[in-house]
Amino acid sequence: MLYNVVRNMTIKTPWGGICIEGDADSLWQYRLAGSRTAVRVAAPVFEIDGDVLDKNCFYPDEDFITELLHRHEGRELRPEEKGEVRVMIRKYQDQWRNSLRFLGNCAYRGIIPPSAITRYCLFTPAARPHITAELIDPCISIMNFEVQGGYFKKVVAWMFGDRTLLPMVSESETAEERKMWLEQSKDRTGIEVVDILGETS
Repeated sequence: MLYNVVRNMTIKTPWGGICIEGDADSLWQYRLAGSRTAVRVAAPVFEIDGDVLDKNCFYPDEDFITELLHRHEGRELRPEEKGEVRVMIRKYQDQWRNSLRFLGNCAYRGIIPPSAITRYCLFTPAARPHITAELIDPCISIMNFEVQGGYFKKVVAWMFGDRTLLPMVSESETAEERKMWLEQSKDRTGIEVVDILGETS
C-alpha cells in the first residue's frame, strides 16, 4: 500500500502529524493550490510505503470527522466544535481507514523514516500554469472526492510518469482543447521525479 505525503515533511498538522493521502491521490492538489505564496517553488509529493509505518500512528483527517459530525448532527458545526475535533482527534483514531476511503487522505502522527519513501515528485506550479489552473480550489469534501477522486488520481499518476496522458485529454470538449492537453501531456517541464535510488526522470 503506497501513500503520498500531501505537504513538505517539515510541515506538521496543528496537532503534530504529517498529512498523508491514500490510493486515490487527491488532496495534495488542494494543499498545493491553497499555498498561493509557494507557486514559484517546487512542491514535493512524497510516495511512502504505508505498510512499513506504525498503524497506531494513523489518524483520520479532521475534515473527514468534521463532515461526519455535521451529517450526524444535521447542522453546521460551530467554530469551537470544529476546534474540539482537532484537539480530540485521538477519540476518532479508528476512523483513519474510512478517512482514506471516503476523503482520500488521512494523517500520520509520528516520524516517517526516509527508508519508507519510495520516490518523490517535484512540481513547480508557475512552470505549468494550465495544469495548476485545473487544480485550484476544489472543495474538500466526501462528495467532491467521490466525484473528482479518480480524476486527481490520474493527474498524480501522470506526474509520477505512471501514465502518458493527462485526464484532461479525454475530457476535452473541442479538438483545439484536446490538442492543447495532448501537448501538455508530452511536456515534462516543471516536473521532476526522483526514485529511492536517486535516479531522476
